[in-house]
Amino acid sequence: MEQSSFEPTETGSQVGSEPGPGPGPQLSMEDRLKAAHSTCKALTAKIDQLMQLNQQLQQNIEEHKKEKDATAKTVAMLEFNNEHNKSKVQNMELSRLDLNKKIDALVKEKERLTRQLREGSSSGLYEEITKEKEEVEQRLTQEKDELERKLTRDRNALEDRLIQEKEQREERYQKETAALQEKLDSLVEVRLGYEKQIEQIEANNTEMHSKIGAVQLERDTAWTENRELLAQKSEMGKRLEELTRAKEAVEQQIVAQRGVITTLEEKLNTKEGENQGMTEATNTLQNNILNLQKQVEGLNETCSKLARDLEAESKLRLDTQSQLAQLRQAQRHMEDNQKQQQNHDIGTTSNDDEGERHKQVMEKMQGTGTTTSSDEVERQSRDLVASLAALSEVRLKCENLQAQVVQLEKDKRTLVERLATGSPSDTSGSVVGIEHASEATLTNSQQRNTDYDSAVTLRESLTEKQEELSQAKQMLLDVQERLRVAEVVSGEVEEQRARVQAAEAKLADAEKKYQIRVMEVEAEAERRIADTQQLCHQTISSAFDKQDTETSELVRQQQQFLKEAQTRAKEKASQLESVVTDYETKLKYEDQLAALRRQHEVQVKEVEAAWQARAEKMARQREAHKQEEMDGLTQEWNKERRSPEEESSENPQELERLTQVAAAAFRSGTESVELLKKQVASQRRELEEVKLNHTKEIGELKALLELKRRTRSGGGGVRLGVALEEAAEFEYLKNILYQYMLGKETQTLSKVLCAVVKFDGQQQREILDHEEQRHSLVSSWSNGLGLY
Repeated sequence: MEQSSFEPTETGSQVGSEPGPGPGPQLSMEDRLKAAHSTCKALTAKIDQLMQLNQQLQQNIEEHKKEKDATAKTVAMLEFNNEHNKSKVQNMELSRLDLNKKIDALVKEKERLTRQLREGSSSGLYEEITKEKEEVEQRLTQEKDELERKLTRDRNALEDRLIQEKEQREERYQKETAALQEKLDSLVEVRLGYEKQIEQIEANNTEMHSKIGAVQLERDTAWTENRELLAQKSEMGKRLEELTRAKEAVEQQIVAQRGVITTLEEKLNTKEGENQGMTEATNTLQNNILNLQKQVEGLNETCSKLARDLEAESKLRLDTQSQLAQLRQAQRHMEDNQKQQQNHDIGTTSNDDEGERHKQVMEKMQGTGTTTSSDEVERQSRDLVASLAALSEVRLKCENLQAQVVQLEKDKRTLVERLATGSPSDTSGSVVGIEHASEATLTNSQQRNTDYDSAVTLRESLTEKQEELSQAKQMLLDVQERLRVAEVVSGEVEEQRARVQAAEAKLADAEKKYQIRVMEVEAEAERRIADTQQLCHQTISSAFDKQDTETSELVRQQQQFLKEAQTRAKEKASQLESVVTDYETKLKYEDQLAALRRQHEVQVKEVEAAWQARAEKMARQREAHKQEEMDGLTQEWNKERRSPEEESSENPQELERLTQVAAAAFRSGTESVELLKKQVASQRRELEEVKLNHTKEIGELKALLELKRRTRSGGGGVRLGVALEEAAEFEYLKNILYQYMLGKETQTLSKVLCAVVKFDGQQQREILDHEEQRHSLVSSWSNGLGLY
């Protein structure tokens, strides 16, 4: 770029000397510029198309991202549903195990109660019962009569009612036993079917796990492809940026080339202006030279005229000399005649008269000549002095003209040298010097014109003087002075003429050299301009060719990239279709799981109803057993009335049991049947509380499993949202603490709290041991209360 910018300035300084490079290259440059503009427009259109294609690709990539996010969300939902189904299955399994445990606990409690009723109380209980027995005996002794009366009144009615109730309860017991047997059989069948369903669900879960693993693999591949697409997108962005930078660089180069072209055009215009100025200066110089030649010719004419005048004056001088000689001869003759007349005093009167007249005439002539010659000589002397001053001025002017001619030759030489070196400032200075010289020559020509006028006037005065000299031929001194001055002037004029001729020869030589130099400078300028134009054409053509190659390469790359993107988009579409089909199959599996869930809920409700009926049946059985015990007690009491001593001695344990039941009945203030009903009602309440706690424990276990799953998955919780997870955990922890503070805590709650608060293993073991102790104490305390 530096060389291209330097060469136009070097050539541009010499353009002024040529008349013009011609319209051909300029038209070609304009055509190339128009072609460059058209190619730039085409490139901008192609770049716009590429930008639109890039935007479409970005939109497709965003759509693929959205679809990928949707598939990821669906996969996450499927995983969540799978985990939820797993948790439900686990909860159902735990509930089934808890129900089995509770059934076993109830059976054990029933056996323990029956065993305690059959075997009697332990030692401590026996002592209490003996004490109570004594108290009861005392009370019985006090109220024996009343009881006897009451028993005698109510015995018949009680026997009848007991018999009726016994019959009714036996029938109802038989029916309930048959129904319970049928329900047990149905429960066994349900259990078997439930186990089969659980196995089927486990198989489905394994299949779902395998499919979820495949989906996860596909998701990982999709993530990797997404990363590749993002990397390709970034590469595309970088390529677009490079293309835009290349475009900007090309535009900058075009702008720079345009600037160079404009600068070249401006320099051409300036050089043309300078050339015109130079031509004008040369024309002015030629005009000045012509004027000088004319002035020299005028001076030659004046010199010739002066020569002619000098010749005429010389002729006049010769004439005057001859006349003076004649006058001198006449004077001598007259003097001789006068001497002869003086020597010869005697003569005739006629001769005297003639001599006197002649003497008078001579005196008059001498007097008039002396008087007239003195005034005329003074006047003519003054005129000659003035003419000499004018001639000196003319000589000085000629010297000035000669000096100016020499200066013009020097300026011409310097101008030629500066044109050869090619500096615009020097040429401009030389043009200014030429203009000043032309102005000086003009002023000198004007002065010469004025001098010529003065010379003309002088010539007229000389003619007048010549006329006067012709009239006054007797003025020898004046004529001699004039002759001397004329000789001097003629010598100076000849010298001036020689100088003018030498100056003319020098001017001719300088003009020839100047014309030769101007022709050489014009040829050099034309050559340099042609070189610069050729170089500009080469640079512009190379820039355009480079731009065309780059644009074609970019278009080819973009087309190849678009083809690759289209193929990848097709592959992604096929993959998305496969993912959609998998998602539809997963939705079908979810529908099957929902159906199984509904079946499971129905089965759970049936099992709960069956267990509730079984519990009611057990309560009725216990009531019947209590009724039987009451009947046995009444019979034993009757027997004791009859033979109390024998009964007491024969069966003290039975007596203790009877006294215990009687004491409980006495303390309650009601009959044994009502006591049993109360016990059955309290057991029902306990069963309901157990069911409620069971449901709560199931919910807590579900939440605990969900929390553990979230903690295991780690990143999965982030997908569901951090705020939602924190809110759910906080609500869950609040519910657990609420149940715990109400005193409805269980071992499950303690485990959940340990998991949430994240106690260490030692702390968890201590808390669980403490809870087991409390639970055992509470169960033993409740069992102890159940005896009464």
